Amino acid sequence: MRPEAKTWEEVVEDRLNWNSYAAMAVCGLVVEATDALTAANMVLSPETIAAMSATLAAIVTEAQKQLDGQTSTATGLHSRLRGLLRSTLPLLPPPFGAGDGDWEQWAHQVVVAIRPA
Repeated sequence: MRPEAKTWEEVVEDRLNWNSYAAMAVCGLVVEATDALTAANMVLSPETIAAMSATLAAIVTEAQKQLDGQTSTATGLHSRLRGLLRSTLPLLPPPFGAGDGDWEQWAHQVVVAIRPA
């Protein structure tokens, strides 16, 4: 057992604060990854969920870096970008079964789509 800190404190006792904005980001990205895999009738496994979660996290982080140079999962911008990602994925579904080049192109399209003008 460990205590939960305030939502803006990312770490408690050198571990993720379960009550933090950062923890909300991690959980939200896992949900998005699971939803994307399920929508595409892909196999759900710890490996596929982790890989898709990492892909989505990289997309949001890239958009965030382009907009304000930060990469913190605890910022308001990160939260807004995750919301935009949620709305964008049904319009630009992941290219499951495609090659690396297609994935890179898809990720770039999604980054552009979620970046506010």
